[in-house]
Amino acid sequence: MLSFPVTVNTIVLGDVTAGMLYGIIIASVILTGGTIALAYAVTAGGVVFIAVSLFLGAFCFASLGALLASPATTVPANIMMLSNLVRFLLFVPIDSTHGVARVLSYCSPITYLVDGFNLGLTRHLRVFTARRSRRSCRV
Repeated sequence: MLSFPVTVNTIVLGDVTAGMLYGIIIASVILTGGTIALAYAVTAGGVVFIAVSLFLGAFCFASLGALLASPATTVPANIMMLSNLVRFLLFVPIDSTHGVARVLSYCSPITYLVDGFNLGLTRHLRVFTARRSRRSCRV
């Protein structure tokens, strides 16, 4: 740091970029392998939509990781509790949530990432076409 001083913003941007590229590479390998193994017929438009969804999702999760890792603390358990809370709230299926949990799930980036993958692979949206029951609208 002393031989080549940079700003904190540059360090955070580099961390987000590295996390984003790592996520894109790993997800691309898994997505390509799964698409080939399951013999999905993906159109050119689907590939573009998957690529855009993957890029935006990787950016969101890399930024979220940098955001959760940035608070200064003397006790690492404080950060781990916060990151576990956010991580476990992200992976709740929308169909099984009601009320406030359903509203919060619409704020999660993974909701839109999965919906983008569904649209790219199967040409079917789930988030915006989910049927709402009377119980799901109660808070």
